[in-house]
Amino acid sequence: MTYVRRGLPGARITETRLFTVWLLHARYVKSGASQWVLPVAAVATLACTAAGQSGVLLAGLVAAAAIAAGIVLHARQNSV
Repeated sequence: MTYVRRGLPGARITETRLFTVWLLHARYVKSGASQWVLPVAAVATLACTAAGQSGVLLAGLVAAAAIAAGIVLHARQNSV
């Protein structure tokens, strides 16, 4: 089994969790651009599996970027 094959189920679990949180919670609570942070992060996390061994690092960076985008969009929405 290669490293990519072992990492793929973990990426699918992460992607499924992000999409499920969006499906059950975020799409009803959030509006505008902040509503699309989780689905985009889910697709980007799944795409990280194509990066081979550096996919784990890339998936972590995608998660950090999603959190940062969520914080910025939340702060922008509350300031208006």
